[in-house]
Amino acid sequence: MRKRTAIRWLVALLFGCAAPAFSQPDIRGGWIADVDGVRHIYIFKVRDDTFTGTHCTRCDEREDISIVRNGRISGARLSFSVLSDRDGRWREQRFEGDIGDGQIHLQRVGAESAPEHLVRVEPAPPAPAAAPAAAPPPAPYVAPGSPEPQTLESMAGTWISGTGARAQILMLKVLDGQLVGLICGPCDSPVTMAPIEDGSVDGTRVEIFTVHEDNGRIAQYGRYRNDIVGTVAKHQLRIDSHIDGRPGENEAHMTFIGPIGN
Repeated sequence: MRKRTAIRWLVALLFGCAAPAFSQPDIRGGWIADVDGVRHIYIFKVRDDTFTGTHCTRCDEREDISIVRNGRISGARLSFSVLSDRDGRWREQRFEGDIGDGQIHLQRVGAESAPEHLVRVEPAPPAPAAAPAAAPPPAPYVAPGSPEPQTLESMAGTWISGTGARAQILMLKVLDGQLVGLICGPCDSPVTMAPIEDGSVDGTRVEIFTVHEDNGRIAQYGRYRNDIVGTVAKHQLRIDSHIDGRPGENEAHMTFIGPIGN
């Protein structure tokens, strides 16, 4: 009896001390690649061994925003589809690659194309906030009219808030019965971009979600997505947002003009 018990303890000890399985490489967030003088920007949202996201080159142009779907990670290998609709019809391209040495090495499946070597873009840590100068509160928003009923198709297009380099550009498309796309400002780095997912329209109420995997207020909130709810009146989209499932946190209120290019 003692011998069998000792053997069982030895087996348990050997298996209990086995090296843990390697975790999947962490590819979430923003990546860039320069191919033939063109900068490609990817943003990945990772959940376990699957991921989605966006891809763009001229990222302030709605027609140039593509959607990443069906992403899979297996060890140091990954694969995903890029869905593009430059001419109004969605087309799919498949990519495969390897993850290593801080880079992702991609190749388009079934095509003789230049490989893409993606490099992660790490957001800079936020600078300490200076004490804001006292300022009068902004005037309350006054809608130009009553909220107008919308559809997914009527919301598709480009919406702009503000002017200059820091204008916020909201680009919406319709895919599989949802609003998807990208918001950016400036639009030259994944640090100032957020993919849009799960958008819906219910009468006058428009709702979208922006994904923040490694940018925004990650240090404060961890990974999160913003729940953005808006209404449209006379080409003005008024939105109110907060962290999904956490009302009162990271609140924002903005007005966009559009849609342009609908």
